[in-house]
Amino acid sequence: MKTTNLFTRLSGAIAVVSSAAFIGVPALAQFYFPSASYFSPWASPYQSEDNPNVAELLEMNDDFETVTSLLARADLTEALKQEQVTIFAPTDKAFESLPRATRQQLSEPENLTKILKYHVVEGTITDADIKSQEVATLLGTPVRMVFLPSGENFTTKLNNANASEPLPASNGVVIPIDKVLLPPEF
Repeated sequence: MKTTNLFTRLSGAIAVVSSAAFIGVPALAQFYFPSASYFSPWASPYQSEDNPNVAELLEMNDDFETVTSLLARADLTEALKQEQVTIFAPTDKAFESLPRATRQQLSEPENLTKILKYHVVEGTITDADIKSQEVATLLGTPVRMVFLPSGENFTTKLNNANASEPLPASNGVVIPIDKVLLPPEF
């Protein structure tokens, strides 16, 4: 009898502790463990008014001199200062690695605007965008996002470009990439 009574009490105690853990741990976990989303503000420093806007952030970084000058030439800089946006920012090396013919096409204003709009997303990328693995650009053509395991982390690919750690801005996010994204019809 004593053994049965002991097992009954023990199972009751386990049930109470399990219930408390089931309810309490997820509630506490949201405060102690940041979201695993690559583009979530929890995954990088919080966006704040103290951060520069997207255009200023690009201007301050020496790796983005080419894209900064092209955005100014296409009259898109003001929009990047005011609108909530995510920009896939090719580095200067990415522009240098473009074939000569493609670089010549960028001298035409229509082509330049197309390519730059293909690098900008209205608003910030959300978890829903990540789950769908596509994000609509200002050009109207989506960019495909793929997350590949890389050790304990993930490597993020945007079409054929590798993305680096996002840089938070007061009005969005700058995501450095190692290649210039070309729209399918380009």
